Amino acid sequence: MFNKIFCNGFNPITIAGWFNLAEVGGRNFSAKQFSGNKYAELSAFGSNAAVVKAWLVTKAINLDATTNERLTFDTKQGFIGTGGSTAAALKVLVSTNFTGTGNPWDATWTDVTSQATLSPGTVTSFPSAFTPSGNIDLSSYSGNIYVAFRYEGADPTGSTSDLTSTWQIDNVSVIGD
Repeated sequence: MFNKIFCNGFNPITIAGWFNLAEVGGRNFSAKQFSGNKYAELSAFGSNAAVVKAWLVTKAINLDATTNERLTFDTKQGFIGTGGSTAAALKVLVSTNFTGTGNPWDATWTDVTSQATLSPGTVTSFPSAFTPSGNIDLSSYSGNIYVAFRYEGADPTGSTSDLTSTWQIDNVSVIGD
């Protein structure tokens, strides 16, 4: 038996309760829908920005009443270009000192991306299904934490070094025993 501490499948189609901030490049995550499924999405494509950085951060998630906490989510990555040459980075981060306001980049974040399975992406479209992340271990944390998805891409005008892949995120959950 587990306790669902936090869950968001982006239904209804809003990103209410999330901290959604463009750090550089003027792009935020958007709520999108395809075939009845709702998710958060971001792409640097068409931005003409040398750098696009954006944050999508959960509200505070309190882990004091549970043990063996883990984070799960699903991703899709599309339009990565030949050989993944235009793949933008998506990082998964955890903070214990972000306050839920202000600039998330001023807080201390631990990169937990290596614990996750992310969508490998496709060259000219999207994979047919989302890729489950697997369990990201959060059991070493206590008190309030924040989970962030940080996108970093680029689409500079006239450049061939674009990092414009589109990332979609869905079914974000933190569960514990």
